[in-house]
Amino acid sequence: ELERYIASRLHPLRSPEMVAHELGIAHETIYAWIERSRPDIRQQLLYWGKKRRRYSTKRNEKQGWTRNVRSIDERPESTVSWEGDTIKGRTRARILTHVERTSLYTIADLIPNGTADTVHTTLVSHQRIGGSVTYDRGSEFALWEMIERDTGATIYFAHARHPWERGKNENTNGRLRRVFPKDFDFSTITQRQLDNVIQMMNHTPRKSLFWQTPAEVFKKICC
Repeated sequence: ELERYIASRLHPLRSPEMVAHELGIAHETIYAWIERSRPDIRQQLLYWGKKRRRYSTKRNEKQGWTRNVRSIDERPESTVSWEGDTIKGRTRARILTHVERTSLYTIADLIPNGTADTVHTTLVSHQRIGGSVTYDRGSEFALWEMIERDTGATIYFAHARHPWERGKNENTNGRLRRVFPKDFDFSTITQRQLDNVIQMMNHTPRKSLFWQTPAEVFKKICC
């Protein structure tokens, strides 16, 4: 019965460690059981067998619009601070993600393409971000000054090819990839389906948050 319960609770967004916390048992017990008796479940585990990607820092920055951006080095500590990026799929459609750095609270929007105009329009349409936002230097964020003007957020940029400077967002996008793998066609899902996934992420207890949910922590820092 316990094995059936554990198997039913495991999910790409719910790790063995989270399930172990629910049950009050050691997470090593669940990992050992999977290794011994249920290797078919490995695909549901977030980072089983994953290798860390290497990034080159030797190339020169070629995009002219990035010359006058506000560097992450200037970013002050603030109560609400986001990291943002887009997740590419097999077609032009993408997911625009924003992750609040302290709470790990996530906002995600389906967008039809990765143009700067689309990103700007999407952010202005709901204005759910504020405080500071840190992006990478992808061209989809080229209209950052307009985003600042229309949302009130202050935007900073990580150094080129330094994804670890936006580690919370990279981790969150990796979790989403467990549900929507590489080359997934984002035009085949609806915003409501995406919202259901984000709802689960925001209401799943996280060890890094002392087993609070991102929604609980986000509510505390915003009130």
